[in-house]
Amino acid sequence: MVPVAALLHAGTGVGQTYGVSVFNPLILADLGVSETALSLTYMVASLAAATPLPLVGVLIDRYGLRLVAAFLVVGLAGGCILTGAAQNLVVLALGFFLLRALGQGALTLVAANTPAMWFDRRLGLAGGLVALGQSAAIAFLPALFLFVVSGYADAEETGGFAGLGWRDGYMFLGVANATVLLPVLWLIYRNRPSDVGQQVDGDARVRTSDEIRADAVDDVFDEPFEESSPAAPKAVPAPRVSLTARQAYRTFQFWFAAGTQATWGMIATGLFYYLITILGERNVGPADAAVCYTVFAGAMASWQFLGGLLADRVPPRFLLSVFGMLAAAGCGLMFVTHDRWIAWAAWAALGSAQGLVGVTMNVLWPRFFGVASLGAIRGSVQTIVVAACAAGPVIIALSRQELGSENPALILFGGMLLTIAATAPFLRPPVRA
Repeated sequence: MVPVAALLHAGTGVGQTYGVSVFNPLILADLGVSETALSLTYMVASLAAATPLPLVGVLIDRYGLRLVAAFLVVGLAGGCILTGAAQNLVVLALGFFLLRALGQGALTLVAANTPAMWFDRRLGLAGGLVALGQSAAIAFLPALFLFVVSGYADAEETGGFAGLGWRDGYMFLGVANATVLLPVLWLIYRNRPSDVGQQVDGDARVRTSDEIRADAVDDVFDEPFEESSPAAPKAVPAPRVSLTARQAYRTFQFWFAAGTQATWGMIATGLFYYLITILGERNVGPADAAVCYTVFAGAMASWQFLGGLLADRVPPRFLLSVFGMLAAAGCGLMFVTHDRWIAWAAWAALGSAQGLVGVTMNVLWPRFFGVASLGAIRGSVQTIVVAACAAGPVIIALSRQELGSENPALILFGGMLLTIAATAPFLRPPVRA
């Protein structure tokens, strides 16, 4: 399940910002629209794409990850076909909506939830390995997409592959994505260990859910739940049980964790969207700026693996604090960037933050709230995150237009991240009587 879930992560690439950005210049030239109009179309589609994600989470809890994932992959292929066929901004917005809702939102949710169904004691490491699929996708898919669209640079002279163009290219990538993922889902993927006669963590005997939750408390957090009744003679460890989505929404922990993910999604999307533009104004050429993608992916992969190991041993609150400091350092380096070396250092810090927060959240949600309603809980979180992602480019655009540069936005982002770093150490699992 670990490599399969990693492959699902990579399969979201056609709907991620790093994938869509490859097609943006060609879409602008073909449709003859302004950059502002295209950005607003993308923003509106992203905001709309956030709305169905709670329903996807409920469907996952009811029908299982495997069946829902199959429908998502087919729908994502349809989104690619619709986007490639778009002749105006209205149809393009519908295509972007499907790409963002089914790819960046729903299929990412399936990939992220898979390790929680199969692992408990080593959930951090498993989640980190799964997240490597995302790192690999960021590192390699933009170049692959560009090749599919544009082919070899010297194709006219040599008669080599000259690319499919952005329309046929998007359609091809959508169909190819489904061709790879659907057989894997049908032949290999399973919802839970019990579907194939196995147990969580590969245990030889069946462990009850109470035992699993108690192990997570005692072995990982060393912060057992306590009886909260004033009549209790003493604090005693109690097993963690799954919370319903409604119960989770009433906890501070849910909103802090969701807010952290949303804040980072907003910041990372904004910086990715304007990466070439910002660095181009800071004496970093397009070729050197493009290296930032590779630096980001490499740092992200390293911290996904390291963070996975740490997440099995260190409480999430401390990892979130480190994440905040790494991300704030990346924003600070972007603020002072004036050559390629500082730019690469900035994106190494940002990639490290991305890797660490990803594996931390993959562990935090099931261990804080259980797995019975994990789809609904994380579906709601994805709604918040996707909506926040749409705001990132707008904040930077307003900063550049109204305040003269992106620096005020970078200061705002850094302050938000340092606030997370300072407050995260006080986060504890929800206390239940």
